[in-house]
Parts: sequence; C-alpha cells; structure tokens
Amino acid sequence: MRKRIKEVTGKDYINSEQNTLDYVLLFIPSEPIYRFVLNEDEKVFHEALSNRVVLCSPLTLYSIVQVIRQATRNYRVEKNSREILNLLGNFTKRWAKYVEEMDKMGKSLDAARTHYDNMLGTRTRMLQVQMDKAQRLLVQTAKDDETVGIIESEPELVEELDD
Repeated sequence: MRKRIKEVTGKDYINSEQNTLDYVLLFIPSEPIYRFVLNEDEKVFHEALSNRVVLCSPLTLYSIVQVIRQATRNYRVEKNSREILNLLGNFTKRWAKYVEEMDKMGKSLDAARTHYDNMLGTRTRMLQVQMDKAQRLLVQTAKDDETVGIIESEPELVEELDD
C-alpha cells in the first residue's frame, strides 16, 4: 500500500497549473483489503493524507465523489457570487455616474427651457413693442399723407378731422 501511495504521488496528478484538485483518490477495489489496512495499519491512512492521497474503497468511493462534486459546486457558486458582487460594484459606480450625467443633462435642459421661455416671452414682447410703434408710425404717416392730400384739395375737411 505504501509503495502504491509513493507511485501515485510521484506522478503529476496534482498540478495547480492545470487546475487539478489538491488530492488524488487511490481506489482499493476490495472492501476486505481496505478494512484490513484500516484496522491493522492506521498509519498508512495518515501517511496517504499527508501526501494528499485519499484511500477509498467501493463503498466509500461514491461518498467521496459526492463530496468532491458538492465542493466543486460550492466553489463555482462562491466564484459566481464574487463575480456578481464585482458586477454589482461596477454597476453601482456606473449608475452613480449615469445619475450624475442625467442630472447635468436635466439642468442643461432646464436652462435651455428657461432661455427659450425668456426669448419667447421677454424678447417677443420687446420686439412686439417695436413692431407696434413702427405700425403706429406707419398709420400716422399714412394719416398725415391723407391729411396733406385733403388740405391741398379740400381745406374745410381738415377742420372736421381736427375735431
């Protein structure tokens, strides 16, 4: 059994560069031999574990494989959880930036709207006042032209216009 443990540890079964597990399973195909080793020389099991070799029998193999399966699943869940937390952290930063930019955009739009309202209100009224003055002057000029024409042709009507 010790010879087999040394043989397994001498091979490149455990390789962190290839993402292998940190332990090697050494299958003992006979349940009686497995129990004999466990009962007669318990040190073999400790020696195997110190070399990262797990001895298993037909009855313990399924349990060990299930533990490995669950550990692998837990590792994936933990890894995914870390990734999700990183994504949420990045999202939070980007969301804050988005909100900040939207606030700036809203203020710009409000300023543009205020400027538009000022132009529409104040500037339109100012222009309208100028147009009204110009129109009154045109009307007055037209009246004056008519009056001049009337004075030249019919002076008695000028007196009626003045009343």
